[in-house]
Amino acid sequence: MPFAQTGAGDHYCFFASGQHDGEMPVVLLWHDQDEARYLAKNLQDFIFHMLLNSMADQDTYNEVSDGEFREQLEKTMLTHARYLTPEQAQVLQTLLSRDIIDYEVALPKGRREAHRGLLTDTELASLRDELIPYDKFDHCFAYSTAS
Repeated sequence: MPFAQTGAGDHYCFFASGQHDGEMPVVLLWHDQDEARYLAKNLQDFIFHMLLNSMADQDTYNEVSDGEFREQLEKTMLTHARYLTPEQAQVLQTLLSRDIIDYEVALPKGRREAHRGLLTDTELASLRDELIPYDKFDHCFAYSTAS
């Protein structure tokens, strides 16, 4: 069941067939492939994960200033904190009080990519593993046999 769309036309969906112990997973369904990727075990964890991602990756391509970056995150927290656990909301508030940092992400074949945000990709992965563990995270599956 789609509930949101990326700028590239892919869909964030509730995966009703994957429901387990009352949790309905969230998956990313690519518009140009017959494959989906698990993102979170429920909507609450999905929102937390997406906010962590946003905090780790300032939009430098579109030249979003540090002030605009922080202001957008603060406004998002005002509207979305009610959907998080108190612990998740506190972690995000703590991150919002940090200075913005520049860091590099390791890519395949020894390449590196510059990023800017309130936490590094390594910190993001650590927080995700600690606060919203999900054994299916980032695993892909075919959702259709049509070609």
